[in-house]
Amino acid sequence: NPVTTRAVASYYFVDGDNLERAYKYHLSGYPEWDQIDHADKWILNGLRSIFRSKTLDKEAARLKLHEWYKTVSRCTSREMKSARDAIKSREDEVLNYFINRSTNAGAESLNSKMKSFRAQLRGVSDLPFFMFRLSKIFG
Repeated sequence: NPVTTRAVASYYFVDGDNLERAYKYHLSGYPEWDQIDHADKWILNGLRSIFRSKTLDKEAARLKLHEWYKTVSRCTSREMKSARDAIKSREDEVLNYFINRSTNAGAESLNSKMKSFRAQLRGVSDLPFFMFRLSKIFG
C-alpha cells in the first residue's frame, strides 16, 4: 500500500487534510481558495464583476477599475497587488475589451497551432509550400 497522509495520521495524530493542504501550499507558493482571506476574496470577485458586467463601456470600466485599485491597496495579498500592477501597466490594452467584448484568443490559438505545426516539421525550408499547407489544414 502507498503511504499517504491519511495512513500516517492514524499513527502520529496528524490531521491528514491540513497536512496535505499545507504541503500543496508550500509547493505551489499560492494559497488555496479556502485559505484566502475573506476581504481578498471580495476584492477578487470585484474584479470579476467588472469584466462580467454587460453594461459597462470603456470609460465606466476605467472608473470601476480605479476603484478596484484603491481596494487592492488595502489588501494583504502580495499576489493580488502583483495582479493589480500588471493590469495597471497595460490598462489601455485591458480596457479595449470593453469596446466590443472581444479578445484575441482566436488569433493566439491559431498562432499556437501554426507554431506547433512548424515544430513538427522541424523548420520550414519552402515558405510558399508551408503557407499552402497551412491554408489547407487550418483554412
